[in-house]
Amino acid sequence: MVLAAPVLAEEYSYGPPVSVCLDKYTTPYINTDRPAIEIVDEAYDKCQDVLAQWDEERKSLPPELVVSQDKEFHAFYVHMIEARRKSDANKK
Repeated sequence: MVLAAPVLAEEYSYGPPVSVCLDKYTTPYINTDRPAIEIVDEAYDKCQDVLAQWDEERKSLPPELVVSQDKEFHAFYVHMIEARRKSDANKK
């Protein structure tokens, strides 16, 4: 007997939970005309629980390092969307 069940792709996504969540809410919108920062900000809103857990994990770090990491990670996602769009546009 063979059983089949739908499998969600995110169950097999690899990476830290923060990246998996943000990828889930940014990647589908790369090929839209929505501003990248708007996409990332919305993803951050939707991933609040995961981001809060990440904050807990970083409590032992100096606060200025946490702030720096947060800014750099946010900027990375904005840049990733913009770079992907530029790359896709150059392929056309």
